[in-house]
Amino acid sequence: MDVDSGVKELEEKREEECLKYPRIVGVLSSIINNHNKVLVYGSRDVGKSLYVRLAVLDLAHRSSASCEKKPEQKEELREEKQGQDGRKQKGKQYLPVFLQCPITADVVLRLADLARFRTENIPLLPHYDMEPIIVLDDAHLCSDEDLVRISSQLPDKAKLVLIAPSAAIGGRPEFRKSDYNSIKVLPLRFVEVAEIMDKNIRNFLREKHLEGCERIKNLSDVKIVRELLEELYYKSLGHDGYASLMKLFRCYLICGGTAHGIKCVNDCINNRELKGFSHTFFKTVEEILEDARVYGRYYGGIDYTLFQVALQAVMMYFTEKVMKEGLETNQGNLLKGEVINKAQEISLWWNIGRGQEDLRNAVLNATRYLNDSGVVIGIKHYKVRNMVKYVFTDPRYLIGAYLYYTHMVGNKEYPSAFGEIVRVIDDLVPIEPKQQAQEKPETEDLSAELGHYLEAITLSNLALGAYAMSVSCGRPEKDRPPLSKYIKYVKDKNYEIDALIKVGYSDESNGKVNLGILFEVSKSFRKEHVDKCKNALDYVRVALEDVNDLYCIYATLDEDKVDFRDGKVIVAPLPLALLLF
Repeated sequence: MDVDSGVKELEEKREEECLKYPRIVGVLSSIINNHNKVLVYGSRDVGKSLYVRLAVLDLAHRSSASCEKKPEQKEELREEKQGQDGRKQKGKQYLPVFLQCPITADVVLRLADLARFRTENIPLLPHYDMEPIIVLDDAHLCSDEDLVRISSQLPDKAKLVLIAPSAAIGGRPEFRKSDYNSIKVLPLRFVEVAEIMDKNIRNFLREKHLEGCERIKNLSDVKIVRELLEELYYKSLGHDGYASLMKLFRCYLICGGTAHGIKCVNDCINNRELKGFSHTFFKTVEEILEDARVYGRYYGGIDYTLFQVALQAVMMYFTEKVMKEGLETNQGNLLKGEVINKAQEISLWWNIGRGQEDLRNAVLNATRYLNDSGVVIGIKHYKVRNMVKYVFTDPRYLIGAYLYYTHMVGNKEYPSAFGEIVRVIDDLVPIEPKQQAQEKPETEDLSAELGHYLEAITLSNLALGAYAMSVSCGRPEKDRPPLSKYIKYVKDKNYEIDALIKVGYSDESNGKVNLGILFEVSKSFRKEHVDKCKNALDYVRVALEDVNDLYCIYATLDEDKVDFRDGKVIVAPLPLALLLF
């Protein structure tokens, strides 16, 4: 890549475009700036390489700008950087070096040495040192031996960024993963997509509903939540804004929040043809399955073909649960047995010469890999240990897995299956207020099943939102809890609530702040869901005595206003409610 043109292009568009960058770009920029070794991992096509490239070019731009400033400006900039990054930047200038595995350690180390010297492309004053940032994409495709050599022999004044689908790389003991600051890149939630696409939403959220601890504090008070929703709906959106928000949500349900999905969302908003995107959805699943070739050795040393069939079966099983049966499943022997049966449909020979223990381990490790890389999240029952709802973290993975499922098992061409889903989601989401969802025409047999689809996408947004709040409130560079830590689902013999969110923190100024929210979602408003929320609040409150203010949000697709029921139940449009998370 031409680094100079990349930095120049970033500089020219910085004022206009920087606000449209996803928040992850700023997080990556800070982490790469403050650490010499960084491991960036996450699921396929989520945008790891793009976001790292933007973050590194941003660092190079800022360091280049500091070199060109006058002495008094440089001193001001240096003081500013000390306040932001907690360390001095003494005449430092970064030079990005973008590489891709497979590549040998000899080549990487030689380039790292060469990058430290003055180049004709980037003129430097003699007292400025060049500090290369070596970005190694698809690091899982480099040999363990090369990764060990690159990691251990890299020059002191050089940074190394590894990008891979999973944190499981560098299998040798000599590869010290503890030397790396790891960060998982996740699909953008609906609120993050809305921030990119809508300036009014972006400005409102940055002014009124801050990140991290401030966001937790806001959400822990039901009155503040009501005020936020009402102000956002009635002042920032209005009638035209409401229609735009619903259209954006409909496009998000189709395209998702991966880096590739943003282009799809933009085309969808502008009423462009989406048929061509079906291939990219299908290809994403193929790439996840192809990773089995490398990652089987890190997950129980499983044979590649066995691991790949297990991955296919697990993804198809979770897809079938979402699209046809309902999300809840038993993650014990029942799940293993059902997935093994699904694998038998895919490949008749997959269990030849294998013991039952080998097959069960393959299923467990395939599930663990999908969870580790951020493709799925297992949301547990808040009391019963073995009951869980597996949801895909992004519509792209769910729809891609469904296309693969229909292609492999249903014998249907995936472009036509994609067209069906697009039509059903178009029918599902009303653009105008009070355009009843149940009055929309049905498309084949998928319409009745998309209630589970809506629930699955909502749960993944809530899980990722709670995770983001907690991590940004705590220590982003150290605190890496499981994605499902802050969310459970509630089910009793009399009722079921889709989500229970519980996040907390404590500091000197606010003391102990504990957030507790029940979240219920449905396509159309039903009064019995409001009653269900009230009953669940009384039942769950006993087990959550430490929360500040337990309340319930009931979100639907056909509600046209924010309503407050009996002081503890907020009724709101689903896209609006998800902007809180």
